Amino acid sequence: MDADNAYELELRAERDELLAAYAAVDSRAALLEFQLQLATAIKSREPAAFRSRTGEAKEHLRLLRLLGDGLAWQLLHPHAIRQLAKNPAPPPALGNQGDGFRQTLTAARELTTDGHFVLISDLTHCLTTGDLVVCDDPERPSIVECGGHEKFLHKGRKARQLRRAQAVIDQLRHGRAVFPGHDRPTQTLELTTRPREMWAVVDRVVLAASRTGSAAELSADDNLVFAIRADGESEALGAMRELTSHMTDPTLGIYTRLLERPHPRVPPCVAWGISLEAKRLLYQGEVFIGHVVDVAAFIGHCRGDAEIVKVLREGEAITGFGVLVGDESLTFSHEFLTDVLLGFQTIESIAEAILEAAARIVDLAEEPAWSEGSGTDAGRRLEEWADGDGFVSPSLAWSELNREH
Repeated sequence: MDADNAYELELRAERDELLAAYAAVDSRAALLEFQLQLATAIKSREPAAFRSRTGEAKEHLRLLRLLGDGLAWQLLHPHAIRQLAKNPAPPPALGNQGDGFRQTLTAARELTTDGHFVLISDLTHCLTTGDLVVCDDPERPSIVECGGHEKFLHKGRKARQLRRAQAVIDQLRHGRAVFPGHDRPTQTLELTTRPREMWAVVDRVVLAASRTGSAAELSADDNLVFAIRADGESEALGAMRELTSHMTDPTLGIYTRLLERPHPRVPPCVAWGISLEAKRLLYQGEVFIGHVVDVAAFIGHCRGDAEIVKVLREGEAITGFGVLVGDESLTFSHEFLTDVLLGFQTIESIAEAILEAAARIVDLAEEPAWSEGSGTDAGRRLEEWADGDGFVSPSLAWSELNREH
C-alpha cells in the first residue's frame, strides 16, 4: 500500500469514528464532548489541508464540518438555520484564532454546565452568525458572541457582526427584522403545513445500491429516487432515464456532500431520517443519491382560492412558481423545488406550504403597515418586469426591493 492510499484510509477511519460518536450524542454533556472531539480533529488536520496539493485533507475538513451541520439540523428548526446562515462566509481556521477560540470553548463549557444545549458555530458550515448558538428553543435560539474588547464593540468588524446578530434575533423572536444592507423588513410567516419526507424510500434505495451497484424506486409517477455505488456502472443512468420517460417536465437533483459551503436549505446526509449504515455510505461517498421529480406535478394544486398555475423560467433554469390567489399574482422561489429535490420532501407537502403561504401573504398585504408604499417606484418597476401572466422573477423582485438606495 502506498503512502497516499494509507493516508486516505486514515482519514476515512477518522470519519467513521467521528460519525459513530456523532450518532451516540444523547445529552447536553455528550453534545459538548463530541464537539470538543470534532474541534480537535479539525484543528489537527488544518496544517495538512492548507499545504495539500491533492485536496484530500481539504475534503476531509469539509466532511468533518458536515457533522457539525448535522448537530444544527437536529437541534434547530430549518427556518432558524436559514437565518443563522445569512452571513456568506467560509468557516474560519481554528488554529489561527489563538485565545479567541479557547475563550469560545470556555464559554461553551460554562453554558453546558448551566444546563443549555450549545453549538459551536466554527465547527459548522451553516452557522455563520455568532460564536455560539444556544439551542434550548429550536425556533428561537440565542446567539452568543465571545471575546472582543469593549471599546471596539461599536465599530468595525465586531460592530457589523453584532448588528447582523441582532437582526437575526429580532427575526427569530419577533418574526420581522431589517437586515444590514436592506431597507425593507423581512417578515416571517408561520405555516401550519408540515413537511413530509421520503426517508424510508431513500434508505431502501441507498442500501440496495450498496449491495447491487445501483437501485431506483419510482414511489409515485412524479417521483424517482435512485442511487449508484461509487464503483457502479454508468449504464445505470440509462435505466433511470427510462423510468422517468413518462414525466412531462423531469428535473434532476444530485445530493453533493463536498460543497465548499453547503446549501442552508439542504440538511446533510448525516441528519437524514435514515439508518446509520445508509448515512455512512452517503457520508463516505461509497454511494451517491439522486432524485428526479416531474415539476409539472406542481401545477394545478389548489387550496381555497389559491392555485399554483405556472413554473417560472429564465431560459432552461427554473426560477420559481407562479400562484394565483383570486386576482392576485404571486411568485415563489425556486428553493421550494430544492426542498423537494435535495430535502426529499414530497411535492404535495411543498405545494401545500406554497399555497398556505400565498393566502397568508395576500391577507398580510391588506394590513395598513404593509399596504403603505404599494405604489412605490420599486413596485411600479416590478409591474413593468412582469411576464404575460403577471409574474415577476423572485430573484429579480428580491434584488429590486432590497437594493441599497
